[in-house]
Amino acid sequence: MWKQLNNACDIGAGLWGNTPKSSTGSFWIQCNYSSAIPNKSFSRKVNLLFPDNAYLIEDTGKYRCLIGPYSTHTKAMGAKQQLETQKITSTFIRQTTKTISGLAKTSTLKPISKSKNTQITPAKAPNNPKLNTLVENRVVLNSIIYSFTFNGLQYHQPKDIYSTENMPPMFINEQDNYWSRININSAQKWCRNYGLRLPTYEEIELLQSHGRHLLMRYRWPTEISYWTSSVNPITNEIKTLNLRSGKYDEYRPPALLYTACVK
Repeated sequence: MWKQLNNACDIGAGLWGNTPKSSTGSFWIQCNYSSAIPNKSFSRKVNLLFPDNAYLIEDTGKYRCLIGPYSTHTKAMGAKQQLETQKITSTFIRQTTKTISGLAKTSTLKPISKSKNTQITPAKAPNNPKLNTLVENRVVLNSIIYSFTFNGLQYHQPKDIYSTENMPPMFINEQDNYWSRININSAQKWCRNYGLRLPTYEEIELLQSHGRHLLMRYRWPTEISYWTSSVNPITNEIKTLNLRSGKYDEYRPPALLYTACVK
């Protein structure tokens, strides 16, 4: 049986093998991320090693396996090495900005059997689902960050929409973080999920020309172009803009680019 963490619990950000810049905060080991509860074999190994501090937390319909929290990076490294003795190697350490003093737990979850016939039935969405609440200057569901208000619009940045073990080529490392590259359909869906929308080309062009100090202050990624909601009526392709160079370009929906959402 897995103990389940409340979604409000702070799980920090991945260090991805880097040394923590600060000794403050707490440390987690992320040991799995999948659309189903880990199978019995994996669950048994983890819970035998860490019977009191192995958890699952739901993340946009998927399950994230976490072990901790630990007070120091050294202790977290020790736990990571224990997992490696059981051939659980696809793990990494996460660090929170503040020390975790208490955990908000919910129910317990049973592991599934590792069988080809196992089927996962998705939960039905409510008739009137409530939009996820946006909280300024903090991470919500390990994905959204409110950064700044410019020209009357609130700009929000997703950090890692789809956290997977196979990062490249879906992720780019910028500003000491991994940022998601997604297609236009995923970008629109992500914005709608939080009651936001994609910016128009004119809005993001104004941000690039007059709001670059905000992009630098809040360390936004700018290596590749950003999606907009504007379409060229002649080519029927989507207008995009590189926030670093100011270069205009057009892409078809399957392209993988950065996204921002506004309100």
